Amino acid sequence: MPNRSAEDSEPEVRWMEGIARGDEEAFRRLVDRYERQILNLAYRYCGDAQESRDLAQEIFLKVFLNAGRWKPRARFSTWLFRVAVNHCLNHTRRRAREPVVMAKPNPALSEAAGQDCAGIPTTSGSSPPDSAERQRAARVRQAVLSLPPRQRLALILHRYHGFSYQEIADHMECSLGAVESLLVRAMDRLRASLGDLARGEQ
Repeated sequence: MPNRSAEDSEPEVRWMEGIARGDEEAFRRLVDRYERQILNLAYRYCGDAQESRDLAQEIFLKVFLNAGRWKPRARFSTWLFRVAVNHCLNHTRRRAREPVVMAKPNPALSEAAGQDCAGIPTTSGSSPPDSAERQRAARVRQAVLSLPPRQRLALILHRYHGFSYQEIADHMECSLGAVESLLVRAMDRLRASLGDLARGEQ
């Protein structure tokens, strides 16, 4: 029976080998596969559509520049999200003294999540969200953006991207216990910030 991890990552291995040789088509294919996930992560982390696009471009540039040094010791997606997580954290450190500014939500970037982190369904389909629902979604976004960076990333990876604790530990290069602690503290902060919204989902 073939190794599942190696089988799943085979296209990425070929693409990374091609990128290392300067194959632009290989890079385009890789970006096409992962761009939405990385944009989604960046948008939920920073809350600004333009900034998230800049972050995603910088992340993929790092992938391009490091393709020749990448070794397929683990799943490509694990390495990619590790690069993305570290880039987001470094971005926060660079802007540590700047206030967080909320931008208007971008449906094209947030649509894929399907559910807000407190368990509140986001709108989908043909019915536009009403004013109350938009206000609830804005409260959740603001609460998530107010979390400390590592708590915010752990929550986004778990709630929005569906990663397991072990996968999050791999992406964030920390222990399972650290992941559990980050998520517990994140949810405690959200319950304190959201009050009635968080309690309604317990």
